[in-house]
Amino acid sequence: MDNSPVVRVFLPALLVSSGLFTCLTVPLALHQSNTIRVNIPFVFHGDVPPIFHPDRRDIAIRYVGVSILLSVAAGFASVELSRRQHRVGQRLDERLDELLDGVEDPQTASVGAMTLAPDTLSSGPLPMAAETASHMLDTIRCRVAAPDTNLQQANFHKADLTAVDLSCTNLNQSDLSRSILTDARLVQADLRHADLQQSDLTRCNLQQTNCAYAQFQTADLSEANLQQANIMGADLTGAILEGAQLQRTLYDSTTKFPHGFNIGQHELYWVGPEAPLWGLDLSHTNLSGANLQGAILTGSVLSGADLWGANLEGADLTNANLSGATLTGACLKGANLTGAILRYANLTDADLVDADLTNVDLTDTVLDGAQMQGSSELSAPNNS
Repeated sequence: MDNSPVVRVFLPALLVSSGLFTCLTVPLALHQSNTIRVNIPFVFHGDVPPIFHPDRRDIAIRYVGVSILLSVAAGFASVELSRRQHRVGQRLDERLDELLDGVEDPQTASVGAMTLAPDTLSSGPLPMAAETASHMLDTIRCRVAAPDTNLQQANFHKADLTAVDLSCTNLNQSDLSRSILTDARLVQADLRHADLQQSDLTRCNLQQTNCAYAQFQTADLSEANLQQANIMGADLTGAILEGAQLQRTLYDSTTKFPHGFNIGQHELYWVGPEAPLWGLDLSHTNLSGANLQGAILTGSVLSGADLWGANLEGADLTNANLSGATLTGACLKGANLTGAILRYANLTDADLVDADLTNVDLTDTVLDGAQMQGSSELSAPNNS
């Protein structure tokens, strides 16, 4: 009974209509002065106040007519709004049915190799033991993922993720093909090897995102923010890049651009062996796994950059600013780091064999497991 059309549609419409009519007519009815003599045999005999002022009777009749029309229109509008809300609910139910389709036991349904939490996406690696398939729908509703959420190999094919916030989320090898990511936030997310073919990424924020080897064929990236993003090895064949922000975007010789795209008209940085990157601001860029062997990075700003596993063998990093950079497992063999700033940098398991560390600032730098055989003598204070 609570979900019947009378309760769900007609009763709210009646309340809206009558409420509006009352609000419009009560002020006019209160403006009165003369009483009216009424004589109804066997029922009533006496004086009653007039509903409308006698001098404004003609205006009052027209006013009441307009009030009736407005009240009826408000009632119809309420019915239409209720009908649309009901259709949205039906679509959500249909989406849930699709997720449950083909699952023998809904209690063990999963999305690829991951699980989604009902109220928010949980932080850190998600357990392999899956929850109900409806959790995926709840995730899409919540629109926010906790930092470092693991959605690796997730299936969001044709999903509506409009304005969703997936910043710092692991979407490595995820299927986002033909999905709607309009106005979404994917700042610093991991989209390596992700499938984004034919997706709508209009005004999507992909700043500092690792899109290495991602598939963007025929995707709409109009007005998308790709500043400092890593698109090395990415396939953008047929993609729409009109109005896209590509300042300091990183690409290499394997990146495929749309036909007719003029790289020279944009501030893109080519990354590769012996790349001329001196004096550039590459702060907070994602260069994990990049091949920068022999690259010229003299005076470059790489503060907060992600250089995890990067090959910097023989690179010239003289006076470079690497404060707070992640260089875990990076190869810096024979690199020239004279005068470089490595404050708060993470050099765990890095290869610094034969590197020139003259006058390097290693204040609060993490050097656990770093190989430093043959490197020059350190002269920085507070080395760790």
